[in-house]
Amino acid sequence: MRKFFALLLVLFVVGLYVYHQRLFLRDPLGSMSVDGAPVAGAHVYINYSNDVLVLRDGEQPLIVQNWDHTPGSTKALPCVRWTACVTEADQAPKFAVGVKPEKVTMTNREVSYADEQGKPVRIVIR
Repeated sequence: MRKFFALLLVLFVVGLYVYHQRLFLRDPLGSMSVDGAPVAGAHVYINYSNDVLVLRDGEQPLIVQNWDHTPGSTKALPCVRWTACVTEADQAPKFAVGVKPEKVTMTNREVSYADEQGKPVRIVIR
């Protein structure tokens, strides 16, 4: 029985290593605001390299990754509600939302940009 649990643990660790760029975990203290007002129902998720995924009630998921700094809308993601989500690739395919990468400021704690209407959007990771 111990060998079985040891094998499961090894498989789990190997899986985390292989999918560390794809696995997004919920940041319960993360928040999103548009034009200074908090967005109700926005759930912030981050991965190993501080890429940001935001799930909002009734809207497409929003993802901003360090490799291109371009906010985009992703396809449907498999998620465990309020816990974790997995993208289909390390560099998740996405649809641009009209924001130029040079207008995006991304640090390991915050993502800021102006949306299509020019309203400032701020996503905070804690």
